[in-house]
Formats: sequence, structure tokens, C-alpha cells
Amino acid sequence: MAENKKYYFLKLKEDFFDQREIVALEGSKDGVLYVNILLKLYLKSLQHNGKLLLNEMTPLSAEMIALLTRQEIGTVERAIRAFMQLGLVEVLEDNTYYMPEIQEMTGKGSSDAERKARYRRLKAEDNTPFLTEKNTGMGQNWDNVPPVSQFCPPEIRDKSIENRDKNLDKRESEREKGTRTRCYGKYENVILTEKEYHALISDYPDEYMDMIEHLSAYMASTGRTYENHLATMERWKVEDRKKAKKKGYVYNSSFKEGESL
Repeated sequence: MAENKKYYFLKLKEDFFDQREIVALEGSKDGVLYVNILLKLYLKSLQHNGKLLLNEMTPLSAEMIALLTRQEIGTVERAIRAFMQLGLVEVLEDNTYYMPEIQEMTGKGSSDAERKARYRRLKAEDNTPFLTEKNTGMGQNWDNVPPVSQFCPPEIRDKSIENRDKNLDKRESEREKGTRTRCYGKYENVILTEKEYHALISDYPDEYMDMIEHLSAYMASTGRTYENHLATMERWKVEDRKKAKKKGYVYNSSFKEGESL
């Protein structure tokens, strides 16, 4: 079972890069690097409600921030000064850097909740009716119609249906296996299905091989064929036992040439 992990994520508005503070940063020297550092600091502060901390007690210094953001220490120091001038970063009484806007930009979730939300979205897309002039009317206000996904979501199958299909496939495979034929005997001309072959073994456990070989040799020498080879061998066996009974001796498995065993 997948582990349910909690996580935080950063929510950026669509006009984030159009804000005057961000525009001012990007317009300065190394401004693109400053914005990159700012976004990384937002992410670093998520779990501590806007505070830049290494752990619960240790504030991040400029040197630590440089290491975490993979930037030069001088660039980080200039960026922090710019952030403070624009009100993007504040310094608390214990010298901890604080990002005041983070409260409006923080999202929380879990991997389990995300899977459920994804399932609901896909289910809703599957249930979206196809829109036509017939079922919407010519006066339909298309502005109120929810967008239909351009992509086909992956199929979500009910487990009971999937198990049912597997059982059906298994039974079908077993039926096919029971009707599959093979050739037996020295001359490979005795044709039996697997079901017939096992029935022959069950009914004549000590004689089935002799019965197959006798029929194989007889058909090869005479050129005769039969509609059902299992039925032919069983008929020969019955006739042979009747003859043995009439002669008054105990039946054994010796065979005679011709139409009987």
C-alpha cells in the first residue's frame, strides 16, 4: 500500500510576475537571479509559516541561504537587501528572516488526498455529457458550459468487473484447453482432445497406451480412418470383453487384429 505523505506547495497567482515588486527585481542587475532566489526562499519557508529556519530553532544565515540556493554569497546578500526594501522579507527580533506574503501562498495536502482528488476529477470528466444542438438547444449559453478535457483520461475500472473478466478469461481458456487436440501413437495418427485423453487414462489406467498403439498401427496399415478415435477404442474394448466372456475365460489385455481389441 502506498505511503500517505504530507507535503506543502506554493500557490502563485497568474499575475505573480506582473507584480510591481517582481518587475522591479527583474529590472535590476542580476534581477533574474534575485527572483530565482526569492522563489526558493518561499519554498524553504513553507514548513515554518514564513520563517527561514534550518530547523525549529536555527535561523538561516546569508551563508546558509547561499548554500541552499546554490548562489554566490554576495548575490544572496544583495538580493536580501532588495527583498527587504520591497517589503518581501522582514527581520524578526531574533534575527530570523520572515516572508510576510507566504501565508497567502501556502497550500497543504497529502499524497492520499491528491490521489482521491485526481480520481474525482477523472470521474467528473468521464461523466461530462456530450453537447449537441439537440440536447442543449440553440439558445444554450456556452459561457456557462464547463470545459471538456481534450485528453482521454486513463480508464478507471471497478475491481469487481476486472476480477469477473479475469474469471471469464480463465474459464474460456480452460474450455479451449479441453477441446485442443493432439496426435498420439507411434504413427501420430490417433487424434484426441486433452479431455478425451485424460478420460481414457481414467477409464483404462493400465491399458490406455496399448489401446492407442493398437489403433495407431491398425489405421496406418489399413488406411482406415474413424470419426471419433476415443469412441472407436472404447467400442473395440467392449466387443473384446464380450468375446472373452462368451469363450468362458477371464479377460486379459491381449489384442487381436481386426475390428476388435
